Amino acid sequence: PSGDHKKSASMEEKDVAVFSNENRSSKDKESTDRRPISSREKGRDELKASSRRETIKAAEEKKKRQDDEKRKKEDEKRKKKEEEKLKAEEEQRKKEEEEKRKLEEEERKKQEEEEKRQREEAATRQRQDFSFKDFKDNVRINLNSEPTFS
Repeated sequence: PSGDHKKSASMEEKDVAVFSNENRSSKDKESTDRRPISSREKGRDELKASSRRETIKAAEEKKKRQDDEKRKKEDEKRKKKEEEKLKAEEEQRKKEEEEKRKLEEEERKKQEEEEKRQREEAATRQRQDFSFKDFKDNVRINLNSEPTFS
């Protein structure tokens, strides 16, 4: 009797195993491996962790790309400002040089006009000196009479 009991218990386990295997879908069979439950959960946890790492990595890469784009835009903006500054400095320098050149030209013209005026005054004085000398040589002064010209 006790042997029958053992037989029927083992037969029931086989029936349960057969019944449960028949009712499982092929997907369940593939996902179930012969590892203990703790190992299966460990694999799931590793998948979750790697999925999280990939998500974090993707987010970090996106942030890095955005930072790179932002830095690139800032660099371009800085470069443009620097170019504008250099252009403005160059224009200012040219303006100052042109102004300096005009002032030098005006100064040179004033100098030439002054020299011309001095030459004309000297020529006029010289003519007057000759005229006065000629006049003096040709005029005899008689204190009692009017001067006479010869």
